[in-house]
Amino acid sequence: MQFNELASKPGFPQIPSEEMSTHKFEVPIAVDGEQRFYTVTINPLFDKRVLTGRLFVCKDITEEKAHEEKLESLNKLKDKLFSIISHDLRSPLISLLDLLTLNSDGYISDEELKELIPQLQKNVGYTSSLLENLLQWSKSQLENEVPNRKLVRVDAVGLKMMNGFQYRAESKGISMRNSIADCTVVFADQDMVEAVFRNLLSNAIKFCNEGDSIEMSSNVSDDQTVICIADTGIGIAEEDSRKLFKADTFTKRGTRDEKGTGLGLLLAKDFVEKNNGKIWVESLQGVGSKFFFSLPTYRIASELPELEVT
Repeated sequence: MQFNELASKPGFPQIPSEEMSTHKFEVPIAVDGEQRFYTVTINPLFDKRVLTGRLFVCKDITEEKAHEEKLESLNKLKDKLFSIISHDLRSPLISLLDLLTLNSDGYISDEELKELIPQLQKNVGYTSSLLENLLQWSKSQLENEVPNRKLVRVDAVGLKMMNGFQYRAESKGISMRNSIADCTVVFADQDMVEAVFRNLLSNAIKFCNEGDSIEMSSNVSDDQTVICIADTGIGIAEEDSRKLFKADTFTKRGTRDEKGTGLGLLLAKDFVEKNNGKIWVESLQGVGSKFFFSLPTYRIASELPELEVT
């Protein structure tokens, strides 16, 4: 872009004609409908101490600005992760160790310890899930980490993940149904797809009450396959929906006081986007929630992988 054209844009700094000092600005300017950022340095020019003109030096810093914002976002997330590791991950392990120590020293009987097992199981399950998310997120942030894309049957992955959550759902009186069409195939990293299902299903169970239901379904087009995980749980307030999938993670306690960190949804967003997809939510408080994510469709039937469910 020519300087005269840039200088005519709204937001470009204007200097009084009598001003004789050097100025430096950082300004956002709309260029061809796109917001770009520039640093503008204005140096006065003198001839025998008489101001004869000004030298304008403009530099497009849009990419640098985006890099700075990304670093700031990652730093916020790093601080959040340190907080998670020091409190959410450490506290349940210390509690477990303390109880085992009290039992071995004779302060708590085996019968008393047995009564505490359901709560211990809940805490250890939470810790295990959190550790899995931390490890997967850390791996995903490596500079050279590239998705291992291949043909993935999401109907099989969905069934596998649902089976893994069956006991947890039944313990809360929640029914689950897999309505993803048979032979629904996408081109993506299977480990990442499994992590997305795992976090969305875990989230759905967390916010459901006894008698609620969860259903997985699919909508296949030529280019994209959209997976929906819908529940009839307590739903999400509109202002809270806008806080999801952000680096400044947001979380609430579940219907049985289950804890969370918000890291799971952030991980799901990261993995979906790494596989050229999108993720979003539709929810009504008191009615339920629908979490959607899209992945590239793959349609060559002769290359479909075998259905494997464990």
